[in-house]
Amino acid sequence: MSVRPRDPDQVRLLEADEANLWHPFTRQKAYDPGRMIIAGDGCWVTDVDGRRILDAFSGLWSINLGYGRSDIVAAITAQLQVLPASSLFGQGHPLAAELAERLARRAPGNLDRVFFSVQGSQAVDTSLKLARLYWRARGRVGKTILVTRDRGYHGTSFGGISMQGMPALRLPFEPTLPDVRRIAAPFSYRCRHCQDQCNLGCADELEGLVQTEGADRIAALIAEPVLGSGGVIVPHPDYLPRLREICDANEILLIADEIMTGFGRTGRWFAIDHSGVVPDMLLVAKGLTAGYMPLAATIVTDDIFRAVTAQDVPGPEFATGNTWDAHPPACAAALAVLDVLERDDLVGRVAGMAERFAHEVRRVEEVGIVGDVRAIGLVAGIEFVRDRATREPFGPADGVAALFAEHCWRRRVIVRPLANGVVAIAPPFVISEDELAFMGDSLVAAARATRDDLAR
Repeated sequence: MSVRPRDPDQVRLLEADEANLWHPFTRQKAYDPGRMIIAGDGCWVTDVDGRRILDAFSGLWSINLGYGRSDIVAAITAQLQVLPASSLFGQGHPLAAELAERLARRAPGNLDRVFFSVQGSQAVDTSLKLARLYWRARGRVGKTILVTRDRGYHGTSFGGISMQGMPALRLPFEPTLPDVRRIAAPFSYRCRHCQDQCNLGCADELEGLVQTEGADRIAALIAEPVLGSGGVIVPHPDYLPRLREICDANEILLIADEIMTGFGRTGRWFAIDHSGVVPDMLLVAKGLTAGYMPLAATIVTDDIFRAVTAQDVPGPEFATGNTWDAHPPACAAALAVLDVLERDDLVGRVAGMAERFAHEVRRVEEVGIVGDVRAIGLVAGIEFVRDRATREPFGPADGVAALFAEHCWRRRVIVRPLANGVVAIAPPFVISEDELAFMGDSLVAAARATRDDLAR
């Protein structure tokens, strides 16, 4: 398509972007300010040059209901006119109470206490604080070790980077929090315990850690039921039940980080629902408001709530919080999102489209540099390899994921390059079959172009 001329205001803003704006998770030396997005509708965004581009990554795993939702915007606007802000420090507001009630009803098992925060990283920090505070409140002051997994991603707060399972996101900021341990990810394609048949050795590493550290030292394990930024890794069906069994046997809290997967991304309301496991804490954000406002929640059992609030202290039993926790317009957005998800059965729609989505993504398997494709619901990971037979990975210097994402951009599709030669795809829940076909065509063409570039 032809590119429209840029007007003077656009030129000025692009210059301001290049001169003044520091982008997160961006290699600034290679950044192109011309990739400014100015509008969005449905599953598409429009860039500064007027090109319409299919957003096959939903912003950042978050625009689950698509762009331009007038129903969500109307709910936010109405709340701004009534009560634009309100602190939960010793008081409340109606939307926070209603949203907490609905989340407690929707969450699995006995998770019925909701602590709001602003973003996923803060929900992670809240869970880590609660894990240590819970055991302290029960007189078990030695239970301080926090367990995470290789390839796990838990945000960019200091607590989150301390729990990172990806060294490139943790090492630059070390020393990080003490008393953190790591076990294997449930990654069958590159498992250090098994090859062709799963033996749950990755889960049993937690039991090994109990034997070396002692159950009286381990407070909690934090885990994404489906690992996102670490490579879109879907565990064996028996994996999470095995983790729950080990946690129960050793009094270890199980924290399910559903910031990426919550509210339907995998075809269930929560990814952990596929396993039937009930965690002790459930962390949600992104899909909670479908990206329209920042909001997160740490949902915990009544047992945790009562243990912490029963402490005999002069001030707040849980001395933490932020100015914007349970921001009223954000709560309005979340309630509107829940209404849409329930009314239109979009979680069921994701489950119904999962097979077609996986088919379109797996079309790239015809290209020899694709080693593995993993998909569940409307989220998938494509892993590129130097040698398909040996599974030899590309090195970081090859930049294969970024190269593939660049070729997708040229073909008007946005995907997300991850570490380790993996690309993630997670389109909005409202994507049509025609749009899926367009996405599949673009992925195949981009994979071929990437292969040809690497062969030069």
